[in-house]
Amino acid sequence: MPRQFPEIALPAIPSTSGAAEKYDIIVITPLFGGGVKAGVNDAAMPIRAASIRGQLRFWWRATRGAEYETFKEMLKAENAIWGATDTPSAVGARVRITNNGKSQRCAEFPPDKNFPKFVAEYPAYALFPFQGKKSREKGIEQQPAAGTRDIQFTLSLTYPQNWEYDYTREVETALWAWINFGGLGARTRRGCGVLFCAELAPKGADKIKEWFVGALEKYRIKFASAPRGWLTLSDKLLIKKSSTPMRCWDETIRTYQQFRQGRDLGRNPPATDSRSPAGRSRWTEPDAIRRITGQHNSKHFSSITGNENVFPRAEFGLPIIFHFQGGGDPQDTDLRPLIDGKPQDRMGSPLILKPLMLDDGKNTTISIALLMTAPELKEVVLLKTRDENKSYPVRSPAAANYDKSPLKNREPNGSALTGFLKFLTENNYTEVAR
Repeated sequence: MPRQFPEIALPAIPSTSGAAEKYDIIVITPLFGGGVKAGVNDAAMPIRAASIRGQLRFWWRATRGAEYETFKEMLKAENAIWGATDTPSAVGARVRITNNGKSQRCAEFPPDKNFPKFVAEYPAYALFPFQGKKSREKGIEQQPAAGTRDIQFTLSLTYPQNWEYDYTREVETALWAWINFGGLGARTRRGCGVLFCAELAPKGADKIKEWFVGALEKYRIKFASAPRGWLTLSDKLLIKKSSTPMRCWDETIRTYQQFRQGRDLGRNPPATDSRSPAGRSRWTEPDAIRRITGQHNSKHFSSITGNENVFPRAEFGLPIIFHFQGGGDPQDTDLRPLIDGKPQDRMGSPLILKPLMLDDGKNTTISIALLMTAPELKEVVLLKTRDENKSYPVRSPAAANYDKSPLKNREPNGSALTGFLKFLTENNYTEVAR
């Protein structure tokens, strides 16, 4: 019999008329991290109430928080509900594990290889941070990480009913969005730690629009009239019917990988040996870095992507480390966001790619792509170059105008995000129109 973990509770503000709700939840794709140490599963406490409350805070901000015009107004309401450094949360959370799930390493190192082989249906393109490290000189320095799935737990939420805010609506809105578009642990925007709760799931593939629009009306979710200073929910939701959660996840990430790196789309075919990886990139960034650094492989003297230094893939999230394989090409460089005139360490992706399980009695799963509304990233900086203070544009029509651009005939203004949504429709994704 599997060991049962104790209930872990976080206190709520006392209320004589508080509501208490329970939700049965399953983790349907591997959970990586979620414990005290980043990226590492905690065997003693695989799911923490504090982590859940942090997720609910984020999704409250993305849904109910969108109605506030300024960050100050939004933060005042957020702190009143979810707490601040000097104020306890009005929402209490309790987790009870009912099934420990199963743990499995995402990959393994073959004896004669320095690159890991990923487990079937574990998408390597989403899981590269967990692939471990091996070298010919030192052997395995870090084993591939283990993820845990099929964990089942009951989440109990308590909150007051007699305060300034309608806590039922505020909390249930965040919960609905978190369960269906978020997850637990690391890399949730790329499908790790995906959750299923029958009570909050769509009832069938033909009922997605009804489910989505119905939730917007039920929870009174307002889309931001203009981008806020934080991510907010949008109606840019695309879906594609698939099969099991793991296969669905793998197929979703493969579509994303194809757009960014696939042969005859993101990259040229290999020059000679068909067993080699795909050839030269068709995106503007590598040629731009060669111009900026003044370094290039002898085969890459001439640009194939135009002559403008533009970095469209920055929209997918930063930082990006560019690593060149060819001799003579630049050393590793580090692309970072420039926000309000200041370089930042990172920028989370506004694009969510994940499986969504339906409550149809068959565990049918669909692929979803959700593009959140985000402040437009206009400029980036390239570190480890001669002029790290120089900024470069993210969007430009020049990124779509040259021959064989991945954005050509998809997005004339050079937005990689919009171009990717168009690519999804070419691959049988349909938009959940309002």
